[in-house]
Amino acid sequence: MFIIYVFRASGVVYIGRDNVTDEVVAVKQVNLDEQPQLSVIVRELEAMSLLTHTNVIENKASYLVNRTLWIVMEYLDGKHQRQLQF
Repeated sequence: MFIIYVFRASGVVYIGRDNVTDEVVAVKQVNLDEQPQLSVIVRELEAMSLLTHTNVIENKASYLVNRTLWIVMEYLDGKHQRQLQF
């Protein structure tokens, strides 16, 4: 069940709940027809899938349905990613 969404430059981000783990997740919907640089998205997904670190958002799953990419990620509560201090 999705409860909120936010428009971002590369798509819409929904907040949902994993039906299996009951964990809150972020789900990003990206229309590939509207992306001028598909290679950037592919590289970001590859990096997120390979890295396991507390300062990197965990990529839980990705699904391609027609020309729409759905990316299920760890949900960060409270702050926009750009506001985090490392």
